[in-house]
Amino acid sequence: MLNTHAGGASEQITGQALKNLKLPRENVIVASKVFGEVGPGPNARGASRAHIHDAIKASLKRLQLDHKSNARWCRCCAAKAWA
Repeated sequence: MLNTHAGGASEQITGQALKNLKLPRENVIVASKVFGEVGPGPNARGASRAHIHDAIKASLKRLQLDHKSNARWCRCCAAKAWA
C-alpha cells in the first residue's frame, strides 16, 4: 500500500478487514511505501526522517496495527518529467 492511496482509505479498509478476519498478526505480512505528499509543508512528503516517521505512524493507526513487516521509501517514476 502507498500512503497516498485514496487519502489513506485503502489502509483503513485493509485494517478493518484484517481485524474482522481475526487473522493472527504473525500470519500476515504488511508492507507499505512512503514518499507521496500527504499534507502541506516540507515534512509532509519526500524522504525526510520526519516524513517517514510520521507516515508510518499514521499508517499504523489507519491499519489498526502496532508494527509493519516492511516499509519502503518509494518515488514513482511516472511523476518524473523525462526529457
